[in-house]
Amino acid sequence: MFQVELVCSDPRCDAELTLWVDELGEVDAIACECGHGLVTVRIEGFEPVLAAV
Repeated sequence: MFQVELVCSDPRCDAELTLWVDELGEVDAIACECGHGLVTVRIEGFEPVLAAV
Protein backbone atom coordinates (compact mmCIF):
# COMPACT_ATOMS: atom_id res chain seq x y z
CA MET A 1 0.00 0.00 0.00
CA PHE A 2 1.22 3.49 -0.81
CA GLN A 3 0.40 6.93 0.55
CA VAL A 4 0.70 9.44 -2.31
CA GLU A 5 0.62 13.21 -1.89
CA LEU A 6 -0.40 15.21 -4.95
CA VAL A 7 -0.76 18.88 -5.90
CA CYS A 8 -2.50 20.46 -8.88
CA SER A 9 -0.29 21.29 -11.87
CA ASP A 10 -2.08 24.64 -12.34
CA PRO A 11 -0.24 27.29 -10.27
CA ARG A 12 -3.52 29.18 -9.80
CA CYS A 13 -5.12 26.18 -8.08
CA ASP A 14 -4.17 25.36 -4.48
CA ALA A 15 -5.59 21.81 -4.45
CA GLU A 16 -3.67 19.21 -2.46
CA LEU A 17 -4.69 15.57 -2.17
CA THR A 18 -3.49 12.54 -0.23
CA LEU A 19 -4.43 9.11 -1.58
CA TRP A 20 -3.97 5.58 -0.25
CA VAL A 21 -3.58 3.14 -3.15
CA ASP A 22 -2.58 -0.49 -3.56
CA GLU A 23 -0.79 0.15 -6.86
CA LEU A 24 0.83 3.36 -8.09
CA GLY A 25 -0.90 3.00 -11.47
CA GLU A 26 -4.16 3.95 -9.75
CA VAL A 27 -2.86 7.52 -9.36
CA ASP A 28 -2.78 8.02 -13.16
CA ALA A 29 -6.59 7.99 -13.32
CA ILE A 30 -7.00 10.92 -10.89
CA ALA A 31 -7.44 14.52 -12.08
CA CYS A 32 -7.97 17.77 -10.20
CA GLU A 33 -11.48 19.18 -9.93
CA CYS A 34 -10.32 22.25 -11.91
CA GLY A 35 -9.55 20.02 -14.92
CA HIS A 36 -5.75 20.05 -14.73
CA GLY A 37 -3.51 17.13 -13.91
CA LEU A 38 -2.02 16.32 -10.53
CA VAL A 39 1.69 16.13 -9.76
CA THR A 40 3.03 13.61 -7.27
CA VAL A 41 5.15 15.27 -4.60
CA ARG A 42 5.70 12.35 -2.21
CA ILE A 43 5.23 8.58 -2.12
CA GLU A 44 5.53 6.45 0.98
CA GLY A 45 5.22 2.68 0.98
CA PHE A 46 3.58 0.73 3.79
CA GLU A 47 3.36 -2.96 4.50
CA PRO A 48 0.34 -4.19 6.44
CA VAL A 49 1.18 -5.76 9.79
CA LEU A 50 -1.07 -8.50 11.12
CA ALA A 51 -1.07 -8.93 14.88
CA ALA A 52 -1.64 -12.35 16.40
CA VAL A 53 -4.49 -12.32 18.90
